Amino acid sequence: IEINTMHSAPAVSYPVGRSYFQACLLTTLALLTALVMVVWVFQSALPDLRHVAAALLWLLTAAWSTWQWLQTPSGSLAWDGRCWTWSDARSTQAVQLAVVLDMQSCLLLRLHVLADQCTVWVWPERRSAWVRWQALRRAVFSQQPKPESVL
Repeated sequence: IEINTMHSAPAVSYPVGRSYFQACLLTTLALLTALVMVVWVFQSALPDLRHVAAALLWLLTAAWSTWQWLQTPSGSLAWDGRCWTWSDARSTQAVQLAVVLDMQSCLLLRLHVLADQCTVWVWPERRSAWVRWQALRRAVFSQQPKPESVL
């Protein structure tokens, strides 16, 4: 007789704020697109309105992505063994977590706030609390109970 018992990942709380990886990614993309635009301008006979429009679009995109990074939510993501919660300066709310990107030393997580039906995107990084990083990863990748069985 085989008995299959499932154990939940241990409780963990993890600080989340602005991501160094995200900043490097955005900066790299902005520099690469700027380089492509410079090559395009130099290969053209004469700069024209298309080049000006592309430069303005690049500037707006770079400014918007920088503003988005500066607006990154900061708080604490916690797993209590049954459910996830997101705590920021204003409140603590139950969330449903989904892994969007796993880079081993950082994660991109989509948090669906159950009460508000809104979405919060966070980038937890190992450098924030390296001692608890493996515990966070175990909790994130453990089998999660169905939302109706949590309540």
